[in-house]
Amino acid sequence: MAFSGCGRNLLCLALVIAGMAAHCTVAAQPVSVQNVRFARDRAPGIEGHWLEAAVELRGGPSIKGGEGHAARFNSRIEVVFQAAYAVGDTAAARYAFYRSRAEIAALAQNQRAFVYFYLPPEVVNRDRLEREPYAWRVALAVDGQPLPNAPEQYSRNLGEPQAAQSFLRRITEDAPKNDGVMLPIYLTPFYQRESGRFRDLPSFIRREPEPAATRESEEGEP
Repeated sequence: MAFSGCGRNLLCLALVIAGMAAHCTVAAQPVSVQNVRFARDRAPGIEGHWLEAAVELRGGPSIKGGEGHAARFNSRIEVVFQAAYAVGDTAAARYAFYRSRAEIAALAQNQRAFVYFYLPPEVVNRDRLEREPYAWRVALAVDGQPLPNAPEQYSRNLGEPQAAQSFLRRITEDAPKNDGVMLPIYLTPFYQRESGRFRDLPSFIRREPEPAATRESEEGEP
């Protein structure tokens, strides 16, 4: 994998992603990624294909410990999907970096849930994007505490520290310019009761960005 150069400040996290930080390995995580699948799909009444990333989660023991009914639940589960897509012809491909997040209100132990992320058809068509990204990662946090990475949380080509470090650097530098392009399911036409995906969705804590005009007025800018 050959992204541009790497920064030292990302080396530790890269080692964790690559599975080389043994002290971060835990027997049972509060939330774990069971599978990540990719698809192309059409939304009702909209021309063109959306790219879909489906992250399957399973709840584990409470991060707070304890006993009784409450110990079966984790709250405020943040799911961040990061991806690099090859743009244009394979022979001279460049990469576009995207990220999106969703927050689940609560997840019970052994409960299964799906979180879906989408790229819209205009971007897919413009950049001739393939169904599956070149590289990807799922970052998890519970109650604001980041969880250690497991092999199910990243693509195989991020298994080496140098590749993981390069990927993280490009996500940090390049993904912000595309923020808002990749969307969680509840901001897309797929979020409807008639959809087959709806029955497997958890309850989300929605944090939609404020309009720029609102932010400017609050900050006292013209």
